[in-house]
Amino acid sequence: MSELSPKDVRLYQRTIFNMTHQGIDPDQLRRIEEVRNAAKRMAGIIYSSCELSRERSMALTSLEESLQAAVSAIAREGWDTDVAAS
Repeated sequence: MSELSPKDVRLYQRTIFNMTHQGIDPDQLRRIEEVRNAAKRMAGIIYSSCELSRERSMALTSLEESLQAAVSAIAREGWDTDVAAS
């Protein structure tokens, strides 16, 4: 592997951080559950408001992807403080 630029080193470190299990604290767990519950409510609205269709399936898939991204955002908090400390 060739030498990395300072920007690429920072991006690589972030990638390693993202691929490492991050323990979550009680506040993060509470917020993750809050986001999950909101997504469940939204799924219920989609099911009750939309007939079975490709578009409903796409809406539910998008909702699942949004939930995954939000949970990851909460779980990965601390990147700047963790890297600065190491």
